[in-house]
Amino acid sequence: MMWIDGVNPLEVTHAYVAAVTALLIFGFIAARQQQAYQPIQKNAGVGQHVDWARLGIVAWILIAAVATNVTVNTVFPEVSDSFPFLGAAVWVAI
Repeated sequence: MMWIDGVNPLEVTHAYVAAVTALLIFGFIAARQQQAYQPIQKNAGVGQHVDWARLGIVAWILIAAVATNVTVNTVFPEVSDSFPFLGAAVWVAI
């Protein structure tokens, strides 16, 4: 949204420098911890399966969030800032 206000992108390069530095340092540490906890396997076992119930729950939450967002912003734009509709929809879906 900065470009709408006319802010030059070069004025925030210090933020990119800090973000890249943090990503390199903490990303390396996090990757090492993840590899120690659950190493990458070249050939996953045959016993791996998809938990369809959990996948369905995630899909339901996403559908509820998208439907609420589209409905509130297209049908009721005048009240969209008066209540956290998206958060409420996700809460109800959960």
